[in-house]
Amino acid sequence: MNVIVLLIDGARNDRLLDFPKFKALAERGSFFPNFITHAPYTVASVFSFMTGMYGMQTGVDNYYGSALFRKDECRTLAEHLRNAGYFTRGDTLSDIVCPLQGFDELSIHDENADNLGEIHRRILQDMKKKSDDGQKFFCFLHYSKIHADVKEKILKQFTNYSKEFFDNKEYYEAQYNKYFKEADEYLGGLTAEIENLGLFENSIVILFSDHGMSVGDKFGEKAYGSFCYDYTLKTFCAFIKNGVFPEKRFDELVRNIDVAPTVLDALGLEENPKQEKISGKSILPIVRGKEKNGRIAFSETGNRYKNKEPPKKPNIKCIRTQNWKLIYNSVPNTFELYNLEADPKEEKNLAESLPEKKEEILEKARQELGFDPLEEY
Repeated sequence: MNVIVLLIDGARNDRLLDFPKFKALAERGSFFPNFITHAPYTVASVFSFMTGMYGMQTGVDNYYGSALFRKDECRTLAEHLRNAGYFTRGDTLSDIVCPLQGFDELSIHDENADNLGEIHRRILQDMKKKSDDGQKFFCFLHYSKIHADVKEKILKQFTNYSKEFFDNKEYYEAQYNKYFKEADEYLGGLTAEIENLGLFENSIVILFSDHGMSVGDKFGEKAYGSFCYDYTLKTFCAFIKNGVFPEKRFDELVRNIDVAPTVLDALGLEENPKQEKISGKSILPIVRGKEKNGRIAFSETGNRYKNKEPPKKPNIKCIRTQNWKLIYNSVPNTFELYNLEADPKEEKNLAESLPEKKEEILEKARQELGFDPLEEY
């Protein structure tokens, strides 16, 4: 099977099913709306997605981390597939947001000027020719227009503490919905192209978002990357392939580090035992009804607070279970604990009133993750 990955940068989880093209594609396969990213910003999120590893393993745990990527120790999904005889093709917005290793061809688009629908349709047409010639392929297509619009209209205009932005939440929410509608139109065109080319028949198609986006949800975060709340941390993923991924919604928690091992599992490929071990796990046991216990997600980010530049190491760490979240803010040395089932907007901090629950989550995380998520590394 070929593998086609569609990344919709900055797409919020709570908008997905309100837009017809997103909804139609997600319902065509195994849809995971409780998909937790390792980092609520593109660089570390995409590196974790492509490797199945945490930032502490790859070296990419901050905004500048791509230069520190341990490429000799960590194998990317593109490398795994190229070594298995695949032609690997990608298109993204910058050479720092995606690991370059393993791509036969990786192009960089201008997110402000290029027509990504046209560019990505042409790439799919080229991949179809290769497929017709008997060449398996891996195709990674990055739609970055939501990010581009938010960058121009919000990131460049405001700080994380701009009263004007947070006092006009409804206006910026409406603007964000316009950006999402454009993404929906792009996705509709790409879905139609994949259909017309017959690539749904011999390809695994993966639709996901690297992180969500604030539209003024919490004071102190104008867009993303500053906090670990669910509007940026909880995204979505859908796996489409008849006979492998059933058309069904799965509400179990999965992580973006679980995608790479899922693809390897579906294709019958193994990771390289001489390189860093993948931390993610295949989601196929969940799809097949063989896993019911639930997973734990570990996420982290670097809040710049009122500094000009983000820190070189994460200062906010987060443990998320199916219904609970524990956040550790290392700079002020404070904890936040939320019952997500009763308090999905994370407004009532229970850390002081439920200290035993905090310790229970920490201990479970240490056991299941294999490391202490609060320790410096």
